[in-house]
Amino acid sequence: RWLEEAGVLVLELTLEATNVEAASLAEAGASPVIILNRAIDRVRYAPARRAILAHELCHLLHDANGDRDLLTLVSRQNDSSDIEQRANAFAPAFLAPGQWVGALSGRPRNIAASIAQKWGLSFEGSAWHAKNLGLITEADVLTVLATAKRPPVETALEPSIARTPPDQFGIEAKPSAFGNSQL
Repeated sequence: RWLEEAGVLVLELTLEATNVEAASLAEAGASPVIILNRAIDRVRYAPARRAILAHELCHLLHDANGDRDLLTLVSRQNDSSDIEQRANAFAPAFLAPGQWVGALSGRPRNIAASIAQKWGLSFEGSAWHAKNLGLITEADVLTVLATAKRPPVETALEPSIARTPPDQFGIEAKPSAFGNSQL
């Protein structure tokens, strides 16, 4: 909701590409667009979707400048390029600023779970964020993430945005996925 209030159009579409989580589009003089791929499980999971949206916001803020008239960045799973790594680090730092997270102590699993619950991050994202904040070590992260059972993270930080179904407009033609998401 905050992104849309800021003028960023957020679309949820089902794409054929199974490794594309999202895409950012920006053109001078036009509203920026973030496309989320509903085919990806992480997009349907609220804490991970929040991180994906923050990741795409990083692309819009930092990569849409300069000589380019048009920015099109596709975020793929397991992309280790410098641009993607910067956006991966930006997302939790934006959603859970270090000075607000504060000092936490205890078992690494509990630290990661606490950050995830309070700040609406995925458990995996919160574990890496805790490492970046110096609260746990990289070895701790790898150990915690290797655990078969991860704590569930539920958050009310991303309520559903009210949408008007297309049939409420009396339109007999079925809209495309793009049109439906805009409506």
